[in-house]
Formats: sequence, C-alpha cells, structure tokens
Amino acid sequence: MTGTAVSGSAEQTPAHGARGALVEARGFGWQHPGRALPSPRGLDLVIRPGEKVLLVGPSGVGKSTLLHALAGVLERRETDELEVQQGASDAPGGPEGPLGELLVDGAPAADRATVTGLLQQDPESGIVLARVGDDVAFGPENLAVPSEQIWPRVTETLDAVGLAVELDRDTEALSGGQQQRLALAGVTAMRPRLLLLDEPTANLDPEGVRTVRDAVEAVAVQTGATLIVVEHRTEVWTDLVERVVVLGAGGVEHDGTPGQVFGDPARRRVLLERGVWVPDAPAPEPVVSPATDGEPLLRAVGLEVSRDQPGSRALAGRRRLARRGRPVPEHLNAGTPAARPVDLTVRRGSATAVTGNNGVGKSTLALTLAGLLVPAGGTVEAQPALAGDTVADPSAWTGRELVTRVGTVFQEPEHQFLTQSVRAELAEGPRRAGWSQDRIDSTVEELLQRLELTDLAEANPFTLSGGQKRRLSVGTVMAAAPDILVLDEPTFGQDSRTWWSVVDLLADQVRAGRAVVVVTHDRDLIRALGAREIELHAAPSVEQPDAPAPLTTRGGGSWLERRDALTKLACAVALTVPLILSADPITSGLILLGELAALSLAGQRPLRLLLAAWPLVLAALLSGWGTALLAEDSGPPLVSVGPLTLTQGSVAAGAAISLRGLALALPGLMLLLTTDPTDLADGLARTLRLPARFVIAALVGLRLMSVMIKQWQVLVTARRARGAGASRNPGTVLAEWGGRAFGLLVQALRRATRLAVTMEARGFGSVVEARDRTWARPIRRGAADALLLVITLALAVGAPIASHVAGAQRFIWQ
Repeated sequence: MTGTAVSGSAEQTPAHGARGALVEARGFGWQHPGRALPSPRGLDLVIRPGEKVLLVGPSGVGKSTLLHALAGVLERRETDELEVQQGASDAPGGPEGPLGELLVDGAPAADRATVTGLLQQDPESGIVLARVGDDVAFGPENLAVPSEQIWPRVTETLDAVGLAVELDRDTEALSGGQQQRLALAGVTAMRPRLLLLDEPTANLDPEGVRTVRDAVEAVAVQTGATLIVVEHRTEVWTDLVERVVVLGAGGVEHDGTPGQVFGDPARRRVLLERGVWVPDAPAPEPVVSPATDGEPLLRAVGLEVSRDQPGSRALAGRRRLARRGRPVPEHLNAGTPAARPVDLTVRRGSATAVTGNNGVGKSTLALTLAGLLVPAGGTVEAQPALAGDTVADPSAWTGRELVTRVGTVFQEPEHQFLTQSVRAELAEGPRRAGWSQDRIDSTVEELLQRLELTDLAEANPFTLSGGQKRRLSVGTVMAAAPDILVLDEPTFGQDSRTWWSVVDLLADQVRAGRAVVVVTHDRDLIRALGAREIELHAAPSVEQPDAPAPLTTRGGGSWLERRDALTKLACAVALTVPLILSADPITSGLILLGELAALSLAGQRPLRLLLAAWPLVLAALLSGWGTALLAEDSGPPLVSVGPLTLTQGSVAAGAAISLRGLALALPGLMLLLTTDPTDLADGLARTLRLPARFVIAALVGLRLMSVMIKQWQVLVTARRARGAGASRNPGTVLAEWGGRAFGLLVQALRRATRLAVTMEARGFGSVVEARDRTWARPIRRGAADALLLVITLALAVGAPIASHVAGAQRFIWQ
C-alpha cells in the first residue's frame, strides 16, 4: 500500500533555494546473512520531495535497514548489526543483499548521488573527528562549502541543537546525550536534501528532546529537505510530520496522516498490540509499590563524582588501603567533580531514578554507586545487609564480590558481553556466583522467554539489534540475582511490548526485595516503578556556557603551540638530518640544548618532560653506556677496572650516541605536544597536496586509536562488573586478558566499520570528489613561523659547523 502525500513543506520555498529528494521503493527488501526472510520485505513506497514522514513499526521489521539503504551505506555495513526480524530462524534465506528497487531522485540509492544526511542509533557512531567544531565542519567540507561560510554554519547548527560547548572540546568527553546532539549537528550542517533520523531523541533529556525536534523542523523548513524519522516515541513528531508509515513483516501496513493512522480507535488497539507506541496513550500506572522503610543497603553522603579517575596503579593501592580499613588519602580520589554533591540511601524493595540534563554526570554517579568508579568526594558505604563479611567501600570489592551484590547495566550494552551466545551470556553471572547447573539452566530459560530472546538463544550477542542487545544486557545482571541493580537507560530502543517486558522484570526485582537504581529520561518508567527521583545538577565548575565558545586553534596556548603545524614538521625534519648524519657529541649536544630551549617556549618543563619520557631517556643512556664499553679504545684511558677500560674516545662515542638518541626523540615529542592533528592534516593535504582520502583516513585512524585506548579501560571496568578479573590463577588471568583483547578487537573493527559508514553518510567522496573538498580551518603562516624555521635551520647547520671548528666533527661513515 502506498499512501498519498499530504501537502505541506513540499510547497514551501526553502530559505537556501534547495528542495527535497524524491524517494521511491518498488518491492524493496534486504536479505540479511543467515536469516530466513528479508527485512524489510516487499516494500512499495513513494515519498514526495519535501515531505516529512514518521516511520514506525515493531522492533525488527527493518526500519533502520531502510534508512541505511536510502543513505547508500548498507552494503559496507555489517548488516547483521541492523534490525533483524524477531523470531526468524538462522536458516539461510535467499541471496544476501538488496531485493527490488530503491531510488533517490530516480537514481539507485547506493549511488549516493544526492546529499543525504543519516543519523544512526548509536550516538558514538555519528562522530568522526576528535573535536566538536571539526566534526560539525566535516560534512560541509566534503560538500565543498566555501571555507568562509563553514564556521558560521557550525556555530549556528550547534546553537540550533542546543549543544553549548567549546568548539575544541574533545568529543570523547561528551555524555551520550551530548554526543547525540553533536551527531545531529554534523548531519544537519550539511543542509541535506534527504534527512534520515534513526531514534534522534532516544538519549536526550526532555529539554533536549524539544530542542532537537525544533532544530529538525528548522532545518527541514530552511532547506526543504525530505525528512524520514524512525522513532519509537511518536508523540514528539506527530505535530511536525505530515505522514505516518507503519511497517510490518510484509511491507507497508498503514499509511496516512497522523490523525488517520493514530486517530482510529480500532487501529490504535492493533498498533499497541504490535508494540507500536501511539500518541496520547494513557500513562502507565505503578505496577509495584516500593517499600519506603526497607532495610538500607547502600548510603551515599556528600557524594561527588568524576570521570577523571586515578591511574590503575593508584586504584590498586587505594583498594588495598580500603580493604585493610585504612584511611584513603585525598590524592587517590577522582578528579574535578562533574555534579553537585548527592545524599541518598538505597533501600531493599525500592526503586530509585537518577534524572537530570545531559552531561551532568548521571552515568558517572551510577557507576560510582556500583563500585566501578571511585568518588571525587564524600562517601559511598555498603550497609551490613549488603556488605556482609567484606569491606564497606564498594570500589574496593573484587569482581566476584560485586557480581552477587551489585549488578550494572552499562549505557553501551556491547561493553559487558563476555561470551559467544545469548544463552551463555545469561548463564555467565550465575556460573561465576557458583550456582548449580540445574538452577542456572532454569533461570536462563525463564529469562530467554521473558526477554523475548528464545529464538535467538544461540545467536552471537554482537549480532542482535539495538533493542535486543539492551534487553540482553538487562537480563545478564538479573540472572545472578544481586541485591542492587544499577541500570543505565534500560528501556532505550524498546517498542511498547518489549518495554513492558523490561518493566515487569524490574518490578519483579523490587517485589523480591531487591533495590533497583535506574538512570533514565523515561518518565513512564519512573511512574511504573513508583521510583523515588534524584535529580542531578552540574557542579558550578562544569556548568555549560550559554553558547559555543570560539575555536581556540592558534589563538591561545604557548608561542610554539600557536605556530603552523607544517612549519613545525619541517623543523623536526630539519633537525633530524644532521643528527642522523653526525656521530660526534658536540653536534648532538648543541641540537639537544636548542630543543630543550624550544620546549621551555612551548610551556613545558624540560626536566619534567624527560622524567615523563623516562623509557626514551633510559634507552638513550643504555645505548651510550653500551657503546662506551664496546667501542674501540682511543685516546688516554679514563677508567680501568680489570678487563673494563673506558678511554676518552670511547666515552665520547657513548656520549654522542646518548645525546643523539635524546635529540632525535625530542622533535617528535615537541610536535606531539604542541600540534593539533587536524592542523597537521590540513597542511599535508593543502600545502603538500597529499591525497585527501589518505590524510583524512589517517586523521580518523588516529582518533580511533585514542578511543580504543580508552575502550580498554572501559572493558576492564565492565568485565569487573560481571565478576571477571578476580582470579589469581595464571591460566584464568591469561584467558580473561585474552577475552578483553578479543573484545577490544571486536570493538575496534565495529567502530572502524561504523566510522566508515558515518564518513560516507557525511558526504566524504560521494557528491563531491574528495580532492575537491574544502577545508574549514584557515592556514596562517606569518613572520613568527618564518622566524621559527630560520632559527631551526640555523641550529641544524650551525651545530655541525661548531663541531667542525672544535675539531670534533665525525660522520657516521667515518
């Protein structure tokens, strides 16, 4: 069934003279690997230019798959990560890939000939570069928007989505909701003709939902873009869209205006039974009456939380002190608090909801209460009913002690998966808790049924849809029956049917006398659980500015930090040449002195830097010592002890090796400490004319490497929450380390795949060839840069000359 478009913004004149794209599906479907039936299947649909369409349907009917296919990126995405038909068998279906036709403006969608913006479900997947401003500018650059227009568009777009952070803020430092806004800003800054949004408000606070909805409307009106939104919560969009399309297992089931689709009582009942959220549905009544005077399990007093955690060695020392009952020094606490102090008591048979705006530290508070992060201030103490025979500080507990006391569901479900099947994942917690096999089997079967995952029991957890992964992550912590469950956004991505499955499971935990703590923006969840609400507020030191701060590139920092990146690279190369060719201590020593002076200009303390780079210093000293011992004796002897003889010539050779090693390492350190990678990439592509694809890929790869370093610690924390990491058995330790390494490899491959999808969806190398893209950052090379280059060349040439005058010059071939 193909609906008739309703007149609306298609008849308006866009502010920039653009117009929306025409979308046509003719018997379209997508056969996922190893699935019995395509999803979607038999889709016939026409969406006229400028129409605003809400796409709804039960989980697993292929809504996300359709959006990725329209963006032309599905073939390069791991299709088994997208929505799959719930209940489908794993028997192979037909040939993998597309069925029928899917056209955008008359051309196959896979050709990506039309500017299309895609916002994916996972907010991290929508971010390409390391800094906020650069990430938003990435799409306009790929579309060859004139450079002078890009930064005004960046600030305008960030303001529209309500993300008031500095333009040079690290994108990894943003909360999940802030990352969602940033990803939306990156998409809408392209002014696309086809705007595809997959759960755009899922991670947002109520104010953020309104802001994003208004921003989407403004972009649609301004550009005349065709808008397709996939969203479980339909009430946000019904007054904006002109048309609602309901997908089912066999294609389009309903198509019409919001009033036609949602206004008919009989149709509303059918939709609700199918799991579709309908607007103005009665709010759920409380399904459980939490105890108000239950036994206290956990108490926080003046608790301040922070993501800035001590290093692993300091954490190990802190845990040893806590387990011995000794006071913990303040320097072993976390860093700058993210939120105002909190006082709360978690009681048996109760539910507590942590709410607040995006970025105020709700997830950080949850992880601190769960003993997975250490506080910045105040205390978290387990009461005797929870602590039992162990210490009162949850952050000092081992993984085995945690798993039966506090279960944690992370914001990103994949972080806590340990096994290769859904069934094994649910059995992991009870197994580590020492349950009998019969008890484990019965618990797992019950959870599979209640989570609607029975038909996927042998599937790999990483291949489930987003909603299925979320339900599985909830089930994994419930399986071991801990006294407290801490859950971060447990109802994210659920349709109304599976939402009730999760709510009923949580309510059962409360009825059983356990405590439930949820981080959520879901008011219906709070109401259904009868939860006590704790609203978190940002600490004064981290409250957000009213508007994005200007990009600080080359506008602040030390003198050396403000210099052109390519000039500094040239200086590093210029200093390297004489160091490689010369083998005397005077040349190396003079260049090393010049580098140390430059480090002082860069705002670095040379001695502190050398201490921080102690492996390089040690390697240089050992190389020099070895050379002094093994070099041919020459000149008068200085030390003679038994067979060991050090002469003036051998010591000079050793000193030259040590000084040369340090002097070779320091230019790289200076470049790393004082240069923004994006500035260097811009210079390489624009001045040296290196291929844009190579430069951008290297830049994104550099960000991916830093993300993976952080992901390792996240995996360690998540696996500790599942009871891993407590064994001292060498075989077990090696196996768990290998599991983390494999998990990191999986995360790296998936993140790389998603980044590639996002780069394509943000226009990289599609509508405009990569070589023709523009660059937002201006290149400013001035007199100061020329002076730096002249001084460096003078040092590179002058040091060998001074050595020659002193009669000490020696080349490596001499």
